[in-house]
Amino acid sequence: MVKHRKNSKVPWLNYRALKSVKRKHRIYRKYKDSNHSACNQASRKACTDVKRAKYHFEKKLAENTGVLRKTKSFYAYVKGKDYLTFSLFLQGDYIQR
Repeated sequence: MVKHRKNSKVPWLNYRALKSVKRKHRIYRKYKDSNHSACNQASRKACTDVKRAKYHFEKKLAENTGVLRKTKSFYAYVKGKDYLTFSLFLQGDYIQR
């Protein structure tokens, strides 16, 4: 029996975004201060790179899947987005689904 390792990398994270996130973590470990100017700059760059990568992935996914074609990749991505939590405040208790 072969055990498959679950891939922890999200499908839309490209090399550039992953590299900038790793750089952000490396700079934070160096200064250990999130208010340092280098940390702020690296954090902003990582955030924009991740947003850009996600936008391009979704744009490419939408272009490759037409209205009439039902592709597996589109529905797999949509199903993966179903993790949104619905919160409910009942009598001061926070309940997540």
